[in-house]
Amino acid sequence: MKTTDKLTSQEFALGLKQFIGTTQYWEHFIPGSFRLRLTDGCNFVRQEAGAFWLFDMIASYQHDARIRLYPFQIWQLKRLEDQWILECTKDTGQHMLTHRISYSDFPIDHIEIWVLDGIALLPSEY
Repeated sequence: MKTTDKLTSQEFALGLKQFIGTTQYWEHFIPGSFRLRLTDGCNFVRQEAGAFWLFDMIASYQHDARIRLYPFQIWQLKRLEDQWILECTKDTGQHMLTHRISYSDFPIDHIEIWVLDGIALLPSEY
């Protein structure tokens, strides 16, 4: 898959299924914010979906007192009719935050990203 061509929703969803581990870590850093390390799967999401903004949001929330104390976070981006919701829960299922997003061209209706000790990964990469 070329990173210069935009993938269809089906190609993107199929591409996500190939990630069952990682061969390296990728830095995602916003000056003055938290530094995330991304697995190959999360780097695929960032590059192929143009979702740098998603990892910017996850990194920026690491300074939030509700979030920073929990080393295992579950982030879900979901399309709900005419808006998007980014939610974070603890690994126990306890809700920590909801962020509403008025528009996104994210290629699929739902994705789950785990953050474990500052590393963002797809559940299939655990």
